[in-house]
Amino acid sequence: MFHVKHFLSGLLLQIVDNSLKNGGLHPVPVSVNMSRCDMYYYQYVEEIERIRQEYEIPVRSLRIEITETSAIAGLGLLTSIIEKLHGL
Repeated sequence: MFHVKHFLSGLLLQIVDNSLKNGGLHPVPVSVNMSRCDMYYYQYVEEIERIRQEYEIPVRSLRIEITETSAIAGLGLLTSIIEKLHGL
């Protein structure tokens, strides 16, 4: 499921990226939901960072939305992921 979501997310980011470059639009915040399944993908933060860099999304424009199921699934793992995201 993660790969399918990232393919679609990547496609959407490519469309937004092309619009920004061709239309001179200002960057807007990009929101990503982090599901419980995403938490268990061992390279989640690295993949988010790779996509962020590829599409030149400013860190300040990136919003990670943590679903309730993610929070319930494991506070220790969630805390670790949040700390890595803060390090970007």
